[in-house]
Amino acid sequence: MATALASDWTEDDLSRQVVLALGFATGVLDDIDSIADSPLGRIAQKVVAETAMLLYAVAPLRATHPKVETACASLASRLVPLARNTEVQAALCMDPGKALDHAMAHILLDRLGYADAAFDNLLQGAQQLGRQVGPERLPHRLIEQTWLERIWPHGAPSRRRQSEAVAASALGRPLDALKASRTDIYAFTHSVLYATDMGRQKLASARRRRDIEADALVALGFALDAEDCDLTVEVLWVWPMLGLRWHPAALFALKGLIERQESLGFLPGIGFDAQRVVGMSPEQRDRHVRETCYHTVYVMGFLCAAALRSDRLPDLTPRRTKRGASRGAGAVLLDLLQKDKHHPQWCARLAEQGAGLQDAAAPLLLSVLVRRAAETSDLARLRLVLNAALQCGLASGPAPVQSAALLRRAQCLAEGLVRDATAVSDLSAGQVSVAPLPSDNMRTG
Repeated sequence: MATALASDWTEDDLSRQVVLALGFATGVLDDIDSIADSPLGRIAQKVVAETAMLLYAVAPLRATHPKVETACASLASRLVPLARNTEVQAALCMDPGKALDHAMAHILLDRLGYADAAFDNLLQGAQQLGRQVGPERLPHRLIEQTWLERIWPHGAPSRRRQSEAVAASALGRPLDALKASRTDIYAFTHSVLYATDMGRQKLASARRRRDIEADALVALGFALDAEDCDLTVEVLWVWPMLGLRWHPAALFALKGLIERQESLGFLPGIGFDAQRVVGMSPEQRDRHVRETCYHTVYVMGFLCAAALRSDRLPDLTPRRTKRGASRGAGAVLLDLLQKDKHHPQWCARLAEQGAGLQDAAAPLLLSVLVRRAAETSDLARLRLVLNAALQCGLASGPAPVQSAALLRRAQCLAEGLVRDATAVSDLSAGQVSVAPLPSDNMRTG
């Protein structure tokens, strides 16, 4: 009974976030229409494409959620002329190598039933040449191109092999738990987004899903510790889009995001300045919120729409702590975190939770601790954290494995420096050790 009630509350809660995102998008399009020389007006094509992605993400809910259907119909009518205006048509003519990028909004609308045969003819001609020219693309961008080719109802069949792009992407290897950047994590989340068609199809990858989930926990730790709502949302969609059972740490993060959005009416983006809006008029404040937070609110819509699928709803029943991890591991690692100078809100919230959730979140906590130590090159701190983790039974996963490898490399380096220092001290005895230089016929590069 308790689980059913929790699931009902969660479904209603998630659907509110979807409707909020669609309403927010209407205001964003109003800004583009009314003020051409504005932050949103200057990136109008990007905003229009992402608005179309929001419509596509929530489309499966239209038949079962009347409020979503009403909001989608209204938004689509506003979006269609913006997706196919003269600026987009000119871009297709002038830049066929990026034809699918320019026409993303049209392709998504076409897929949703808002067809335009004349625009299709223009795009087909541009894409025929675009397949032969255009920029070099990173793997996650190749996955995006394959996705667009496959969902476009009137396009030529895709010749790309998505499995190769997935293998070359961030999904094909472990995430760097110590040094991955925000850009690396966005590549990871976008690969999931496109390779699964926003959760509509199974991921074609040779890697085990539990290994990808381990990477997602590392990424989630990074996003939470940076207090980056936008990145946190994108990492969280890994669970519903891959069809993974929700991890307790992911549910904890999702709950925090929902509470914050319902409190503010939006999720703060990286550029949002809470102090700056204090002296603004209500109209100026709302415009600043839309300019700096539209992407964060949109991707929250993607996430909640994916989670609202009948087989992807968050399961609030307890999940067993990972085998090998001892009870109390979460408290030990939280104690280490609280001794650092950086005290983000999420850490304080987690400290108020029960021991079961804290233990389940131990791999995430460990990833945050080792990353902080690596960022400051504090190997003594890294060793202390790793020893604490091993005593708690946390010996597997990207964070402990990569941390141990770093300490081994540092030990080898230290031993090498000692040998070099010994060689220098023996100069008076005429004993000099010099590494052989490469000969002219040796390949050094």
